[in-house]
Amino acid sequence: PSRPPPRRSPPPPTIPPHPPHTPPPPPPPPPPPPPPPQQQHHPPFTMSVVSIDVAPPAAFMSVLFSGVATAIGFAVERFKVNEMLTEVLLDGSAQKATSLFYLSIFLSGVLNLYLGFRTAGARAAYGVPLPFMYPCAANKQCASKDAAAYMSVVRGHENYLEFLPLFLVFACVNFFSLRLHAFAAVVSLVFVASRLLYALGYSSGKVNLRIPGFFFSVLSFWALGGTLGWAAVKEVVAPFLA
Repeated sequence: PSRPPPRRSPPPPTIPPHPPHTPPPPPPPPPPPPPPPQQQHHPPFTMSVVSIDVAPPAAFMSVLFSGVATAIGFAVERFKVNEMLTEVLLDGSAQKATSLFYLSIFLSGVLNLYLGFRTAGARAAYGVPLPFMYPCAANKQCASKDAAAYMSVVRGHENYLEFLPLFLVFACVNFFSLRLHAFAAVVSLVFVASRLLYALGYSSGKVNLRIPGFFFSVLSFWALGGTLGWAAVKEVVAPFLA
């Protein structure tokens, strides 16, 4: 008898090839931090600056200004400016001159307060914290218009303080010692008003606007000092003329 054909075993299952290994996708990057708030310029300011390229000769300028001041003092005496101011502006009243002089000295203190509070306000407006006096020391950009705006307010106050002690001395000597009552009163008021004009012009955004206030304040300052200089010259020269 014939044998049955041998049974064939089923073919082994086909294993699909492994796909190539791919790394997992990277996680998404974190969102960027929000931009820092922009510094607001308060108020909007366009600041002009003035460069000093040539240093004036200090000794010569000091002698020149002292000589001019003394000449002003001579003119005050020669042309009887005190008497003229008493008659024209004060109706010949010595009491009015005294009251006006006291008012001018009081207003010089009020002006110092006003300029000091403006400086404190500029600290808050332009972000200059205590104890820093200047924005560069507080890590601000020296060339930024905020720094220039802040410094224009500060310089208006500082420059007034540079004049104030000698102004008070000159004014008081004119009034109490030289007895130029009307002259001391009127010129002192001009000085205080001019210093206010100087500070406001300085902080206006255009530095050259300080010049009118500076001119009249320096003129009145040296007029008060010039009468002292002329009085001193007379005391020195008088023995030689006797």
